[in-house]
Amino acid sequence: MNNVTVKDYSSKVKVFLSEAVRKQVAEAAELLKLQAQQEAPVKTGNLRDSINAIPSATGYKVEASASYTGEVEFGTPTKQANPFFTRAIEKIIRMSKGIFRKVT
Repeated sequence: MNNVTVKDYSSKVKVFLSEAVRKQVAEAAELLKLQAQQEAPVKTGNLRDSINAIPSATGYKVEASASYTGEVEFGTPTKQANPFFTRAIEKIIRMSKGIFRKVT
């Protein structure tokens, strides 16, 4: 009778998948950052240049650190909103759906 040895590679697979997911999240954050920079209105370039993808404990945070970001995105009582970040997110979502349609 032959002996069969079964090796448990689950921990290695888990590490591989975790690294692959981390890489994909980093790439998605960078893509969102670039799209938001394209959508940002430019007077001086400060708002556009303040947009960054920042690693966090759970993934990435894409943010614009200019002090007036909220006023531009959401508007004020005297200034119309220019939702550049929202447009960037919506474009990335549409692009993602197209990618998944091609794969499936």
